[in-house]
Amino acid sequence: MVIMRENLVVVGVDDSSTARAALEWAADYARMTDYRLVAVHVRMPEVPAYLYTPQPTEQELADTETYRHVRLMFEGLDPENDWRLIRLTGRPGEELVKQSERAVLLVIGTQDHIGLHRWLESSVSQYCLRHSTVPVLCYPNPKRHQTQSLEQVDVAVPAGSVKGR
Repeated sequence: MVIMRENLVVVGVDDSSTARAALEWAADYARMTDYRLVAVHVRMPEVPAYLYTPQPTEQELADTETYRHVRLMFEGLDPENDWRLIRLTGRPGEELVKQSERAVLLVIGTQDHIGLHRWLESSVSQYCLRHSTVPVLCYPNPKRHQTQSLEQVDVAVPAGSVKGR
């Protein structure tokens, strides 16, 4: 089955400085290529329905504040008319891979997880690199990497997705 790609860049966003840098890079790239941009904010599912309480939980309040911050980051880009910010509930890696199925590129910020920390915290970037069918650009933590030019960012391309290979 051949999936038709759209001139679309999908970027995963949260309220981290790494996600902000990835969003800014993706916006620059989308403008340079005249592609549409979809910024995807994924929040983890709430507690099971049988544990539901009518009062907002601390997690729900934190999610609302996080999304407000993400929305302000997105609006600060002066988005083009066809750019979108969407909010989903689910597992971030799975949702980003699903949302990018028809895109030409998935952009995600990546933290410097090493050793036991990487094992304890499931990495969204690792999930996307392993499961995506489109090229994945992992934008580095801007605190560790001060340069932000297009030429200095690595892109992982899934096997068989480039003609001639």
